[in-house]
Amino acid sequence: MRDQFRLAMRLAAHLAISASCLALTVNMSAAQGWPTRTVKLVTPQPAGTAIDTGFRMFADRLAKKWGHSVIVENRPGGDGIPATAAFVAARDDHALYGSPGYPFTIAPSVLDKLPYDPQNDVTPVSLMLDTPLMVSANAALGLNSLADLEKLAKNQPGKLNWASTAGLPNFAFNYFLKTTGADMAYVPYRDAASALNDVGEGRIQIYVTSYGTVLPVLQTGKLKVLAMLGGTRIPIAPDIPTSSEAGYPKVRADGFAGIFGVKGMVSELRDRIAADIKAVAGETEVREVLARSAIVPRGLPTAEFQQILDHQRTHVTEMLAALGLGRKPAP
Repeated sequence: MRDQFRLAMRLAAHLAISASCLALTVNMSAAQGWPTRTVKLVTPQPAGTAIDTGFRMFADRLAKKWGHSVIVENRPGGDGIPATAAFVAARDDHALYGSPGYPFTIAPSVLDKLPYDPQNDVTPVSLMLDTPLMVSANAALGLNSLADLEKLAKNQPGKLNWASTAGLPNFAFNYFLKTTGADMAYVPYRDAASALNDVGEGRIQIYVTSYGTVLPVLQTGKLKVLAMLGGTRIPIAPDIPTSSEAGYPKVRADGFAGIFGVKGMVSELRDRIAADIKAVAGETEVREVLARSAIVPRGLPTAEFQQILDHQRTHVTEMLAALGLGRKPAP
C-alpha cells in the first residue's frame, strides 16, 4: 500500500508538471502568433491632440512589426471613464487601451462607483509616452521660478489669476497654494485654447498644463515656464528645473500615456508588446517628430510602468487628503 501511495504521488506530480509545461507552451504559442487580425488601439484622447498624434505614430510602426493593421479609435469625453468602461466590457483580445493615468490613478480617489475595477480589470503593458506638465507665467510678470511666484502671490493675495487643465495639473497647483499659503484666484475654462490665449495676453497670469499645450505661445516670448512638474527635466527644455529641484518636491505631477491590455492577458504577450513599444520609442525619427509637440517616447516595461501607476495613485490620494477634497458621483 505504501509503495502504491508513493507511485500515485509521483504520477500526480508528473501530471502537474506536464500540465504546467503545456500551459506555458500554449501561452507562448499564443503570444508568438498574435495578432491574427486588425488591432484596435482605443483611447479617450480626442483626435488631433498631441497624445493622439503619438499613438498614431506608434500604431503605424507597430502594424509593420505585427503584419496587421493597428487602428486608433478615439472615444473622448467623461474624463476617459466611459471609454475605459467600454474597453473593459468588450473583452477584445485584439484591442489595446491607450490612456493617461487618470482613469486608473486619479478617478478612484475622486469618483464613487466606477464602472470598472481600476486595478484588476486591465493589464498594464507599457508606459508609451511622457507628456510633461509645467507651471507657466505671463512673461510681463518677470518671474523666473516657483519661489518668485510664491513671494509675489503672498505679497499680493488674491490679485493673481490662474488656470489649469483639469485633473492632475489642477490638483498639483492647488497643493502648491495650500502648502505655501500663497493666495491666487482660480479661473475655470471650458477649453485649453481660451486659457492659453488669455495667459498670453496677460488676462490670466499663471497657466498649469502640458508643455506641448503652451508651446505656440511660449515661442512668441509672451510666456515663461517656471518649473516642470514631472520627476525629470525634458530634452526639449533641459534648462527648466523640476518642481523638486526648485524646492517643492511634493508639488509633482507626472503626465504620461500608457498602454493597457485586457484582463488576464498572458505575460508572454504582454512582454512582447512592451518590447515592441520600446523598440519603436527608440527610433530616431519617432523621437524627433514627437519632440516638436514636447512629447517624450518612453517604452518602459510593465514593472516600471506599474511602479509609476502605484506612485501616482498614492501621491494623488495624499494631495486630495491635504486639500480636503471628497469623492463625487462618476459621470
